[in-house]
Amino acid sequence: MTLVELMVGIAVGLFVVAGATKLLVDNVINNRRMLIETRVNQDLRSAADLIARDLRRAGYWRNSGSVVSGATITNPYSGIANTTTDLTTGELTYTYDRDGNSATNDVDQGGFRVSTGTLEMLNGANGWQPVTDIGAMQIVAPATLTVTTKSVNLSASCPCLTTLACTPGSFLDPDPSTGATGVNFPTRPQLTVREYDLRLTGRAPSDTSVRRSIRETVRVRNDEPSGTCPT
Repeated sequence: MTLVELMVGIAVGLFVVAGATKLLVDNVINNRRMLIETRVNQDLRSAADLIARDLRRAGYWRNSGSVVSGATITNPYSGIANTTTDLTTGELTYTYDRDGNSATNDVDQGGFRVSTGTLEMLNGANGWQPVTDIGAMQIVAPATLTVTTKSVNLSASCPCLTTLACTPGSFLDPDPSTGATGVNFPTRPQLTVREYDLRLTGRAPSDTSVRRSIRETVRVRNDEPSGTCPT
């Protein structure tokens, strides 16, 4: 074997080794990226599920059966934001009868916000607690909760209609025909149905090009009653 043949053989061997090394490196990089994407997807799904499960409880009241036609009792836990909430700059808070004693206190507080890339949950008297790992996933904008509301008219359930003690026109305040206001012309009884459109976006801190978003619809199960039947 001549020197030239030896050098050609070494060069060909180096090309083969370089190609094999390139394939190995690409495979390792792709596997690593796939693992990162899978983890971000899993963490993002878990965060969205946590928000959905707790937000559905908003407005729960053990004594909700006390709200009947003609009653003036109101649900002390009914208040929830009815506007779009950007979790990266603000927070969505609500209450529900967590301890079942029908008395509002710190234990009944709930809510969500994003602080320096970490999703935090308001866990009653324990305050804000992180629920995502900043080392595995960062929550970034857009991270929003957008509410849509629908009013369900309950006028047909008023008992005075069956006893001829009132007419459908007396459910408005003021009365459209006379302009009268007061106890005999209350606000129309209705339920406010609330539904939130949740959007979360997360990215991997080790590779900011790995970015995923998730959207989910969250229906608040405890509708908000308002208004009363005429007396």
